[in-house]
Amino acid sequence: MMKLHDVSSPQTSEAGNRPPRPSRHPPRHTLPVGRSI
Repeated sequence: MMKLHDVSSPQTSEAGNRPPRPSRHPPRHTLPVGRSI
């Protein structure tokens, strides 16, 4: 299963080291309030 997952999405390896994919739309509290509002 692990082998299949690795080959299926090689990005999984990076995701482990890097933050989750939600990086595209980070939480509101994460963004600066000054810029957010």
